Amino acid sequence: MTTKRKPRSPSEDQIHVACAQWLERQWPQSPPELVKRHGVRWISHELRNAKSRVEGAKRKDRGCRAGDPDIELIYGRVAHFLELKTSKGSLSDAQIDERARILAAGGFWALCRSPDDLISQLHSWGFPIRGEAPRHVQEPVI
Repeated sequence: MTTKRKPRSPSEDQIHVACAQWLERQWPQSPPELVKRHGVRWISHELRNAKSRVEGAKRKDRGCRAGDPDIELIYGRVAHFLELKTSKGSLSDAQIDERARILAAGGFWALCRSPDDLISQLHSWGFPIRGEAPRHVQEPVI
């Protein structure tokens, strides 16, 4: 008798990749002339924990802060930030503080737990979205 394994939820990295791929299909960033045409600039940030104290000190000296959101978008001369989490993931204290800084400065911030969440949030912010449906996150291979 075989037992069915419950499918694993996608990891934060898998959600991040799926969102980045969708964003690139919606609003290609290269060549720069395309950004002028569609008006959306986006970038994905990678600021995992430093691997050493020296690396951490260098990042701090450069102005890097823990809690920086995963995705940054500029549209209509306004900065929008998205933090990606799994269905069970929670914000760290540093992420809560960074959210407060962004909102205090007049930016927009949202938490998304899937590509569908990201698309819904961008719709609510008024981004120009073409009719393409999201490609769902692939289940991890066991």
